[in-house]
Amino acid sequence: MLGRLYKKLWSRIGGRKWTWIVRDTWHKLEGIWIIGLVAIGAALGDWFGIIPVLGGLGIFCVGYTFGHFFWGRSWIDGEGLMGIDTK
Repeated sequence: MLGRLYKKLWSRIGGRKWTWIVRDTWHKLEGIWIIGLVAIGAALGDWFGIIPVLGGLGIFCVGYTFGHFFWGRSWIDGEGLMGIDTK
């Protein structure tokens, strides 16, 4: 059920799976992504500085979330464009 809802959303917003769009921007704008992720990590470290365990866990969760975009298959530029699924 959620899979159908996600497909309905990405087919209308962006025209292809959002993870593919994010992967394309990562490979084209890698420096900006790294600066942004470091900034998020610094902000989380600052906010949770009093409780270092939670700060470290928050930084780990952000890295884990973004890391799942790149697991599994090799990156293909423009994957999902023109309605072609390369699975």
